[in-house]
Amino acid sequence: MSDIKLSIKKANFSKLDKHLDGLGSDEILRTRINQAVADVCDPYVPYQTGALAHNVTVDSEGITYNQPYAREQYESGFEHGKEFHPLASSYWDKVALQNHRDELNAQIRDIVNERIREL
Repeated sequence: MSDIKLSIKKANFSKLDKHLDGLGSDEILRTRINQAVADVCDPYVPYQTGALAHNVTVDSEGITYNQPYAREQYESGFEHGKEFHPLASSYWDKVALQNHRDELNAQIRDIVNERIREL
């Protein structure tokens, strides 16, 4: 089994790049956006002992769930326990982003504006 990497690369950064005068390639910006995505996804990550949900790497390249069984949980279609994460599901990023698209868009706007002010 391998780690699963969920990446924001599916979002079209080329459009973002055009509007931000080069900020789109800013690693700090991308890391902050990926952290916002990870935060939105967290309640949807299967959680029995917490190892999968808590062993996550977020950087400018994406979000990596580091447990060896992450891919199996992601693609499984299992009925996930709901005691700790009542929203837990397979394909947790897709479900979370579908349910929180407007909220995440607003967070990304705030992150971009904050980063622009920093520079």
